[in-house]
Amino acid sequence: MPQVQYLKGNPDARCRHLSVSFLNMTICSIQDCGQVANARGWCQKHYYRWKANGDPLRSRYNMDGETVACSVENCDGLVVATARKRTATLDKPYCPKHYGRARRGEPLVRARERGDGAIRDGYVFRFRRDHPDARKSGYIAEHRLVMEQMIGRRLLPEENPHHKNGVRSDNSPGNLELWNVSQPAGQRAIDKLAWARHIVALYEPLESRL
Repeated sequence: MPQVQYLKGNPDARCRHLSVSFLNMTICSIQDCGQVANARGWCQKHYYRWKANGDPLRSRYNMDGETVACSVENCDGLVVATARKRTATLDKPYCPKHYGRARRGEPLVRARERGDGAIRDGYVFRFRRDHPDARKSGYIAEHRLVMEQMIGRRLLPEENPHHKNGVRSDNSPGNLELWNVSQPAGQRAIDKLAWARHIVALYEPLESRL
């Protein structure tokens, strides 16, 4: 490898001088590489590829510039060229998230991503990250999902499904009834009358479903 000598006193301080002529340098034998050969006729990059993978052209990082979809089913992540890692045991294109799981021996698809239920305080929660009322974790109570299917719309903030038999994990439609915890804004008769009319208009069309 040619030795690099920095010239002193140069006002630019970035100018450098090679101790040997470029005409005597050996260029990497890989086509279109153009780097100075380091060992076995290859540059440092291709030499270490051969040393690690047995092939100077094979890299753990595919640098061909292509972008493909992750090989995990239902994963919408794209595998960018620099993130498409390959090894002898992982020969499929994975996005960075699934590649890390595969290398650690973890399941590629976790339970919550399959929508499997989780029990908390007796309630069943489902993983629905796209639901507007889902928690930051992506979970939402299953009884809310069932009630929304029953009434055909999204639940209002003052609405709460109630379990008739007291079993929180029993989310069958026959065991759920819709409760409303709203109260009128004031105690005057006219305020209560307006609130009552609102309740009738809201739930009378749903009477057969409740």
